Amino acid sequence: MRSWPAELAGVALKLDRANRHLDELSTSANRYLRDPSAYAVHEHFDRNTAIYTLEAELKTAPPDDLGVILGDFAHNARSALDHLVWTLVEFRELQQPGIHTQFPITNHPNDFDKQVADRVDACGELVRGWLEGLTAEDVQEIRAVQPFEPLTDAFSYHMWTQWHGPIKHPLTALQRLNNFDKHRVVHATAIHIRHDRAPSGKH
Repeated sequence: MRSWPAELAGVALKLDRANRHLDELSTSANRYLRDPSAYAVHEHFDRNTAIYTLEAELKTAPPDDLGVILGDFAHNARSALDHLVWTLVEFRELQQPGIHTQFPITNHPNDFDKQVADRVDACGELVRGWLEGLTAEDVQEIRAVQPFEPLTDAFSYHMWTQWHGPIKHPLTALQRLNNFDKHRVVHATAIHIRHDRAPSGKH
């Protein structure tokens, strides 16, 4: 594990645990994919249409524990972000962190603004903003990495457009996985693949 400042020990432990789950997930998934009895690939060439077809036939379902491991990864990775905000609030010494302290992940700027602002709930109780105790600069830094914000450098912007904006952003995926895993097991599935290809010069 890389060297982290003592103040970020909790963040480091969460990320280390997430990486271990990711390694376990990769090992388990690769073991399944390399099992010759798990699926079969069929080839067919249609002379009339000049189309060459590959079909993958699923014979054995992926292991059930893949979803559990993925959920454990999502929980620890998501928790690392919350630990980061908590530690930063303590470092700033402007306010005490509390149950409201967490890292927001939203797909719309209006939702972000609502989550970081104090408000009064239906019972008349004051609900603290998620980033209370941080500086305006801190809040802006966290806002800049939200799924709704295109990143500034060329490569990151290209990736953002490939993710269709916030829809497939990694933080959006992490949030969805973590929320889903709180209530249900994430089920792994295999996709039935069919690929048609015409030889060069044919359509």
